[in-house]
Amino acid sequence: MPGPRLPERVVGISRLPLSAIEDLSDGGLRLGALARNAHVAADATQCSREPC
Repeated sequence: MPGPRLPERVVGISRLPLSAIEDLSDGGLRLGALARNAHVAADATQCSREPC
């Protein structure tokens, strides 16, 4: 049986601007793919919706 396949290249995405937390007009919340759980929990918008 062959071993695991390894990627030819690994690309870091941590510098991309994907950590936004946005309040939506319909009452929802849009979280970027890199939004950290601690930042979401501490966000003032989120605290106004749910207990922090």
